Amino acid sequence: MRLAHAGLLALSLAWPTPAAAGARKALPPIPPPRVLNIVRVKVKPHATGSYAALENQIVRAYDRAKAKVYWIALQSPRDTTDVLYLNLVDSQESWQRMSAAYEAAVKRHPELTELQDRLAKITLSTASTLTMRRDDVDRAPQGVDFASMRTLRLTLVDVRPGREGAFLDAIRTAPPTDGSWMVYEATDSSTYALITLTLAKSTHTGGSTMPRSLRRSKGILLHAETRTYTVRPGMSHLPAAATVMTQ
Repeated sequence: MRLAHAGLLALSLAWPTPAAAGARKALPPIPPPRVLNIVRVKVKPHATGSYAALENQIVRAYDRAKAKVYWIALQSPRDTTDVLYLNLVDSQESWQRMSAAYEAAVKRHPELTELQDRLAKITLSTASTLTMRRDDVDRAPQGVDFASMRTLRLTLVDVRPGREGAFLDAIRTAPPTDGSWMVYEATDSSTYALITLTLAKSTHTGGSTMPRSLRRSKGILLHAETRTYTVRPGMSHLPAAATVMTQ
């Protein structure tokens, strides 16, 4: 599968083409995906231009191969060596089907693997986290979704084992003035992702990175890190149609 780069990066949500952008505004927001794969890549210093150019070649190669494997690419505006990829699917079964689709694509088109190997040579590190949405505790933003966002703020939180319940209670009971987040829980660790989306292309998304009660609490958090990213369309492989894809 396409590993980071890091891991299979697949999008099964709608994304507007330029021709459909005006019509897209009239559509209701797309619900957040149930499954989100978060892939963080660190590019070698002084190689970010080559990385972006090669990623664009990979995008075109996937188009030529007609491979139904999709991803959203984002990049830190403050540190261009910090690249983020997102995989959005509706279920674990959809993830498995996308994995199978990727394996079939690279067998038919070995140039995909060759390009990805070239990309790996200018990559320092890759970290992939598969997560499930906790819609029982989160507060999704209004008027923006993964298809329309320009900027994403990601806070990754490592919670002390055994204190997951206290962490989720703090998120659930946070007052509206603390902000809005989508909450995703890692499938294999006590790691959580708090995600805020905005329509503006900005390095500041507004609001707190997490509830004040959590920031004041002791013994719950082991580590928390917040980074802001902007969408890079030229490095993203997106569906051509502005309709929900079914796999």
